[in-house]
Amino acid sequence: MKLQSAFLILIVASLAACGGDATADADIGKLLQTGKFEEAVKIVEARLETVEKGTEAEKNLILDYAQGLSVTDADKAQKSFLSFAKANADLVQPKDYKFVVSHLRTHEGFLEAIDVMHAGKTRWPDDSDMVALVEMLKADVEKANDPAAKAKMKGLGYM
Repeated sequence: MKLQSAFLILIVASLAACGGDATADADIGKLLQTGKFEEAVKIVEARLETVEKGTEAEKNLILDYAQGLSVTDADKAQKSFLSFAKANADLVQPKDYKFVVSHLRTHEGFLEAIDVMHAGKTRWPDDSDMVALVEMLKADVEKANDPAAKAKMKGLGYM
């Protein structure tokens, strides 16, 4: 009977431990969805210190980080994502670049969005997501009438 009780406790503890990470991820997502970007960024920063480097889990945290920072510090969002992408090229896909650019442009971080888009377009010049991303960003920059962003797009040969 003691063995069964110990086994049951072990199972419950294991499930709680497994659920801990899922709950933390859900909490980050919920914070981001409800506009609590600074709180989400703090949680992600703490988790980035303990996550195994070069893993899908780290990539997911970096994407959450970029999303949160797109509101509070677009430059840091761009730099952290591009740094991760450079160090972990095998983990990052065009959709990840698109995700980061989407959040940056939504919060008018056009210069940073251009840098991320250009890195993705350079890596995958013929990818349909990258081609569409260039066109979307061009339209945003035109609509925003941002002279610095226009100049950057022109300088990179996109306009």
